[in-house]
Amino acid sequence: MTDLRRPRVAWVSPQLSYVVASTRYRCYYPALALQEFEIESVFYQASNEVIPHLQELDAIIFVKHLDRESLKLAGLAKDRGVKVFVDLCDNVVVANYPIVPDLQPALRLAGIGAFADAIVVPSPALAEALKPLLRPGVRFVVIADQVETKESYAAAGLLQEQVAPSAEKPISITQRALRFILFLARDPGDAMALLKRKILLAYRLVCMRLVTLSHPRASQKKSDSHNVNCDRPATAGVKSVLWFGNYGAPHSDFGMLALMLAGPALEAVCNDIPLELTVISNNRTLFDNAIAQIRVPMRYLDWSADAVFEGLKGADVCLLPFGIDAFSVTKSANRAVLALQYGVPVVTTRLPSMEPLEGAVAFDDWEAGLRRFLGPHGAIERATAIAAARSILAETYSPKEIGKAWAALINDASPRSRPGYVETPSAGEIAVLLDDPESFQLLFPVIDELRHRHDLLLRVLVTPRALAASTRSLIDRRIVPYALEAETILAGDDRILRTVDCLLTAGDYRRDPEGLAGNVTRISIARGVRTFALEPSLNSSGVIASSLPFASDTPLSADTVGRFVESLFDGVTLKPSVLAG
Repeated sequence: MTDLRRPRVAWVSPQLSYVVASTRYRCYYPALALQEFEIESVFYQASNEVIPHLQELDAIIFVKHLDRESLKLAGLAKDRGVKVFVDLCDNVVVANYPIVPDLQPALRLAGIGAFADAIVVPSPALAEALKPLLRPGVRFVVIADQVETKESYAAAGLLQEQVAPSAEKPISITQRALRFILFLARDPGDAMALLKRKILLAYRLVCMRLVTLSHPRASQKKSDSHNVNCDRPATAGVKSVLWFGNYGAPHSDFGMLALMLAGPALEAVCNDIPLELTVISNNRTLFDNAIAQIRVPMRYLDWSADAVFEGLKGADVCLLPFGIDAFSVTKSANRAVLALQYGVPVVTTRLPSMEPLEGAVAFDDWEAGLRRFLGPHGAIERATAIAAARSILAETYSPKEIGKAWAALINDASPRSRPGYVETPSAGEIAVLLDDPESFQLLFPVIDELRHRHDLLLRVLVTPRALAASTRSLIDRRIVPYALEAETILAGDDRILRTVDCLLTAGDYRRDPEGLAGNVTRISIARGVRTFALEPSLNSSGVIASSLPFASDTPLSADTVGRFVESLFDGVTLKPSVLAG
C-alpha cells in the first residue's frame, strides 16, 4: 500500500502572534507557501509540546527559539530521524543583544547547530556572523523574507486563528506569575536572567518617564517648532518621503535613529524640492527628542500594519538608512522589498541582504538618491526602478520562490549525525532481535544477508538466553552482539534503539508479552521505529508485513532474503507491524 501521508513540519516559536514580524516572515509566510508543495505545517509555542508527536513529523524548525528544552527536543528528533532546522532572523547571539550578559543563546546555538541539518537565515551577512560559533561543515541556507502585502498580512492572521487563536489574548498577572514559577522550577538560571532583564527594563522606562514629565514644555515646544502633526494630511504638491519600522533597541544602532545619517541630505534636498518626511514607528518620545530636530517638515504616525500600507500608497520615495554595528549589518531587506512591491522606490544602505535589489534601489548616497527620485526626472526614475524591481521580486521574494526554497530544503536536506557519531550508512541502521533459540533459523539467514551489505549498519540484539544459545554462531560470523540486560530493558531503557531505523523480530513477544522481547518491541514502537515480525505461519511459511513467503523449516534462499532486505528499506511496500494494536 502506498504511503500517501504528506510531509509534516513542526514550527516551534514562543510567539505565534501574526502581529510579530518575525513570526509572519519566518513562520507563517513559509508555512502558507509550503501548502502549494503539499507540505503540512503544525505549530507549537514550546519545545516540550512537540515531543509526544515526534513520530508524526518529518522536520522541526526552531524559529528564533533556543532554550534548554530546544536542545532536548533537537536531540530526540535527531535520534528518531527527524530533520532539524534552526531559523534565525536576527543576530541574537551578538554580545550586547541581552540586557544581562548571557552566553546561553550562543552555547545553545552551538549545541543544536552541531548536528542541525541546516541553519536558515535571511541574509548572507548573518550566516557569516554565526559561522565562528559553529563547528566547520555546518550548512547555512539563505532564504529571504517573503514580500509582504496587505493580503498576505491578512492571510497570516487567518492562519493564526486556525492554529493559535489565543496568541493575542491578554495574559492575566496570575497566569504570568504561574508561568514564571513553572519556568523557574524547570530552568532556574534562565528564569532569573529573564527576571533581571525585566526589572532593568522597568527601571529604564520609569527613568525615561520621569525625565519626560520634568520637561513637558520643552518637548511640546520642540514638536511645535518643526511642524510635527500626526493627524493632518500630506500637503498637496509636496513630495512625500517615508520611513517606517521598529524604533530600534538599546543594543544596536538600527531603527529610527538611523535617520540621523540622512538628516543633512534631507535638509539639502528640501531647500530645492519641497518635501515632507513621514515616520511610522512605535516611539513618539524618541521621534520628538531626536528626529524632529531634522529641519524639514515632518509628521509622526503610530505604527500599525494599516498605517504602513496606507503610507506606502502616498509615498514618493522610501528612505531606509541602517546602522553599521554587528546587529544592523545582518538585517533583512523586507522593508525595502515591501516598499518596492507597493511601487515606492527606495534609498537605503548597501547591506548584504540588499544586494539582490541592485538596479532597483539607490544605495548609500542619501542626497543623490533623494534627488534622483524626487527631482525633475523623478517620475521617470521611479518608474524605471519599479520596473527593474518587478522581476527581482518575482524571482527572489515571491511566495512561490520562498515555498520552493523551503520545500527543497525540507525534502532534500541530508540528515546530519549528532556530534561524535559514526556517520550512518546510506540505507540506515537495522536491528535484529534474537531471543527464542527456536526462531534462529528464521533470523540468521536475514542476518547473513544484512552483514554483507556495506550500505547499512547492522545491530544484532541478544537477550541473555539468546546469547547463551547462539554465541558460537555469532563467533563464526564475526558479529559483535549487543547484550540486553533484563533490568534496564524492563525499566524502559531505549538507548539501543535511539538511532535504529528498523527492528526485526521473530515474533517472540507473542509467546511472552512481558518478557524482554516484548518490552523491546514496545519500546521500539513507542519511539516510532519501523518494527516487523517474521513468524512461522500455519502453512509452514514465515510471513512478514510485506507478505513475502519464508519457509520456517528450511533455510531461506539468498534470493528470497535479498528481496526481503530490499523491501525493509522501501517504505512503500512495507507497513509497520500490527504490534501497536
